[in-house]
Amino acid sequence: MFKFILKDFFLHKKYILSLGILYPLYVGWFGSRLDSPRVYALLAAFMYMIVALFPYTREDKLKAVGLSLSLPATRREIILGRFLTSWTLMTGLWILGTAVALLMSGGKLGAAHLLGLGSILTILAYMTAFLAVFTPLAIRFGMVGLMIFLVAMQVLGIVAMLLRARTQTLKALIGSVGRGVATAQEALGPAGAVAAVLIVFLIVNYASFELSVFLFKRKDY
Repeated sequence: MFKFILKDFFLHKKYILSLGILYPLYVGWFGSRLDSPRVYALLAAFMYMIVALFPYTREDKLKAVGLSLSLPATRREIILGRFLTSWTLMTGLWILGTAVALLMSGGKLGAAHLLGLGSILTILAYMTAFLAVFTPLAIRFGMVGLMIFLVAMQVLGIVAMLLRARTQTLKALIGSVGRGVATAQEALGPAGAVAAVLIVFLIVNYASFELSVFLFKRKDY
């Protein structure tokens, strides 16, 4: 599987390096001005997920996915490589972004907020949720479909704000991820919370992986 990770880094190294510097700087600076570790985790997970999906969406835009299919590998192995690449990128970007946030002068979030067990599990939870939703969308619709979905979500969000309808429901849905981690930590203790949350992460990632493989096998290139 490491050959797929190396392939993505080699083929997209300029874009990964540029975004890999820009995004952690932005998230680290902007995030250090936030008061809530949960909001920081939400912002960081979403931004890093975009970078993680960039290699696939770029290949889809350039009609280059067929080159991967010419390799001596199955479609299932290719998708597994995508997931491994995504998690490698998101983890690396999170480490860089957290370092930037901690080094920024005047930051409101300290090491206890960003490196605590609850904070780490929360950002992993958001990363899992975003990747599980957006990877199948990127595989099925490519970059165009992904952008349409993001724009549609923004429009719906603006409409909801203007109408003041369902906003509390949306906030509750987003906040439920962080609250679920906090609840597990309180009920099971640190070790139990880690085990329980990691099991949920694995289940969600596996379900998204299987859906992605299903969609990838039915798409012509």
